[in-house]
Amino acid sequence: MKRLFSFCLWSLIFAALSYPISAQEAIPSEENAAIYYNQAFELMKDFSDEDAFTRGLKIIEQGWKEEDKELEELLKANGPAFAEFAKGVAKEKCEFITGEITYDTFLPHLAKARNLARLVILEARLYERNGSLERALQNCLNVTKLAHDIGKDRVLVSKLVDIAIFNIAEDALLGLVRDERLTAQLARKNLKGLLELEGRAVSAKEAFMGEMTITDSSLRKLLAEIRKGGEREVPRETTIVKINIAKELMSHIAGNEELSQRLLDEYNLIAKEYIDTIISLVEQGKYSEISSFSRTFFDKIRGETTPHMQDILSGREKRPQIIAKAVSTVFLPGMDRVATRVAEGDARSRLITTLFALRLFWMEKGHFPQSLEELAPQYLENVPLDPFDLNPLRYKKLQGKWIIYSIGPDGKDDGGIRNYLYQQAEEGTDLILEVEPIPD
Repeated sequence: MKRLFSFCLWSLIFAALSYPISAQEAIPSEENAAIYYNQAFELMKDFSDEDAFTRGLKIIEQGWKEEDKELEELLKANGPAFAEFAKGVAKEKCEFITGEITYDTFLPHLAKARNLARLVILEARLYERNGSLERALQNCLNVTKLAHDIGKDRVLVSKLVDIAIFNIAEDALLGLVRDERLTAQLARKNLKGLLELEGRAVSAKEAFMGEMTITDSSLRKLLAEIRKGGEREVPRETTIVKINIAKELMSHIAGNEELSQRLLDEYNLIAKEYIDTIISLVEQGKYSEISSFSRTFFDKIRGETTPHMQDILSGREKRPQIIAKAVSTVFLPGMDRVATRVAEGDARSRLITTLFALRLFWMEKGHFPQSLEELAPQYLENVPLDPFDLNPLRYKKLQGKWIIYSIGPDGKDDGGIRNYLYQQAEEGTDLILEVEPIPD
């Protein structure tokens, strides 16, 4: 159906992995799901080679079409890892980060969680093939909980990984909800589980607010190093190498505490204006306006900054203000793209939950509803909202089949005629799920 996140987006994520994060108060070990997840990561046996990985991805997306003894043996070998994973899923609280992480610290749990999720969903597909839909669905719910537990870091990178992990379970969920062997009891249980997990997910607003802390902490750390007069290598494999530009500029205020504080104050004003505006647009469902706002915002900053570079270096300008704008072009760009990905992830999650409600309605009443409002309150408390415009998800009969859809990133209701493809968004496309094939 799709391949998680593109290379470009993951480049953004790995750059974000470099940022510092301030942790909340530590959770006792026996109550912390992250302890068990980390144990599962250490016990995990990954795919043996690229060929096995490719075969595994195909099964995750399409189900088991033929036997693959090697992959079945891989799942057996992961029994101990799966057991620890299940212990983590049973815990309500989760905190991977227990102290400040600086911009050059790697966060291995993000990549490891994705790898484990693939294996758990591969096992779910095996359960599905063998007729154990209940265990297959439970695996999907467990991976969804892992996704949302990752998101509890409350920063954009963790929210993106949350979405990526849920995407791993998405195709399996779509196969299971349409499986003729699915019972009403199982459909109801899974619908309840999905709704509960949606309530646990970190919102886009929370993630963006967390990003404010990250950007402030990043600059504080950088200034502290500059004040010490230390030089250090920045990993070239991350886009944060651009910080060298900021370092050159900020070196001209080294040792001056007053100028350093003024720089922080100026930068935080810029960051707050930028992130607050994005949050406001997100809360209004105006995702189509975020890109144009971001482009205009940074064009203005760059236009004011670049022509004055020599004046900055020679000390003839208000250095903190101008430098803060220059540094903003290092730390802040890319959030507009992230906002759209977060909305897309939320839309897909709500579509799948609604699809389970529709399937259950059909199983119990023998037909599909004429509108989604008929699902409330027996199946859904309310009709889920489309994050792209804050109106209810669309539902209609098209060419003899019922579909549900979100209007997608272009912000327009195009009638559910052409499906949006990841990384191939075009005008006139929507995020579409076919409710059928189930006889109406």
